Amino acid sequence: MHIGTFTRDGTWHGAAKELSELAQLGINVVELMPIADFPGEFGWGYDGVDLFAPTRLYGRPDDLRTFVDTAHNCGIGVILDVVYNHLGPEGNYLKQFSDHYFTDRYRNEWGEAVNFDGDGAGPVREFFMANAAYWIDEFHLDGLRVDATQQIYDASPRHIIACINEKVRKAAGEKSVFLVGENEPQQIKCLQPPEQGGYGFDVVWNDDFHHSAHAAVSGYNEAYYSEYLGTSQELVSAVKYGYLYQGQRYFWQGKRRGSSTRGVKRSCFVNFIQNHDQIANSAWGFRIHQLTSPGSYRAITTLLLLAPSTPMLFQGQEFAASTPFLYFADLCAEVANMVRKGGWNFSASSPMLPPRR
Repeated sequence: MHIGTFTRDGTWHGAAKELSELAQLGINVVELMPIADFPGEFGWGYDGVDLFAPTRLYGRPDDLRTFVDTAHNCGIGVILDVVYNHLGPEGNYLKQFSDHYFTDRYRNEWGEAVNFDGDGAGPVREFFMANAAYWIDEFHLDGLRVDATQQIYDASPRHIIACINEKVRKAAGEKSVFLVGENEPQQIKCLQPPEQGGYGFDVVWNDDFHHSAHAAVSGYNEAYYSEYLGTSQELVSAVKYGYLYQGQRYFWQGKRRGSSTRGVKRSCFVNFIQNHDQIANSAWGFRIHQLTSPGSYRAITTLLLLAPSTPMLFQGQEFAASTPFLYFADLCAEVANMVRKGGWNFSASSPMLPPRR
């Protein structure tokens, strides 16, 4: 759920009015796209810079509290997507306080890597751990989804992600929390407990299911879909084993991908047939029902909902919304041109799906 586009109001109050409808559908958790404040009048939220400030664009902090209370009264939990792998390109003031917040020892896809293991990293680690606990303590959220964990670099004996998850559980006290990890290389250590060297997440996103399902219903398997055929056996394997890639070579990336899921419950995998990233990566922002037949769309939705994994819907999917969902950000001209150039470079080697006739 992106609060700014979920309703025409684009506010916490507007979104709260729809929660009872979601509860009637059987939704029991909503995941908020990032809300840390950022410059400009609109944005996805993944370029937040004021990590302790819910963005002013959707209302006041107390409006967020009211939204969470309303959700709880409807029997719906609320988890928040947090971005701890980088900060946005505009308005990042942390360097004004210390040069230790960022490092050039690691290459980050979206900006400077955060310094979690170098000189002066102690206070940096505490800053991000405190932020994670803040959302639970101050706003009574029910968990977090940690964005792009593979870009959170840390060679410390105890990885910062494990520390963050531990801090969140401690902040929740006797209340249970739901911790979700996004990890593109599909490292099973995300689900392993910290005492075994893992990060301690409850569930992880499963891109393999999405890619196979997308190939199955659209017939498109180029770019990063190129090694997914969408066959019946592939879909069965994705349901049965979670990850399809469990150490095999993924030629699109030129390296091995994934790790064994032996002994992992299937409910630990969050499956989906669309999300904010995948819709935007279609270049035109098409929803998946616009790329296939009604029968195929119903069939893949049925598989998603009845499989033993944890199903996730993207806003509007429940009624086949036709509104496109593209990347959007209100950036200064110089930064916007850099982002646009990077987007076109990415699109040159990524899916460019034509309109369905």
